[in-house]
Amino acid sequence: MALKRRPSAKRRRKPAPRTGFAAFKASLTASAPPTGLAPAVEALWYAANGYWERAHDAAQKRDDAAGAWVHAYLHRIEGDEGNARYWYGRAGRKPSTAPHGKEWEEIAKALLARCFLVIRPASSDWRRARGASAPPPS
Repeated sequence: MALKRRPSAKRRRKPAPRTGFAAFKASLTASAPPTGLAPAVEALWYAANGYWERAHDAAQKRDDAAGAWVHAYLHRIEGDEGNARYWYGRAGRKPSTAPHGKEWEEIAKALLARCFLVIRPASSDWRRARGASAPPPS
């Protein structure tokens, strides 16, 4: 006769909450970007709110394809097509001819789909949700 195991009292922990495009777009009405943004996504947040210097700085925080893509978009918005072409090349992408708003959405959706955005709740909520006593990772 086989012994039946009791159901485990342990529950699986849920991963840190992620946000999608709709939540990211809704965050644009806030006075500051959400915490936990990848630099390229942070650059998109600043660009959508008209903070061009901050957008450029955030896009260049990391030397990666995501940052280069956003940087290309920023130069295209400014009308600097030559510089934009250079950054599209660095991103491994063809220069966009889409309207600016459509390109912003395309970039945001692509980066968010690749998990470039994880928004953590406030520290006490995070600890409660994760069952942890240590502060959240930074």
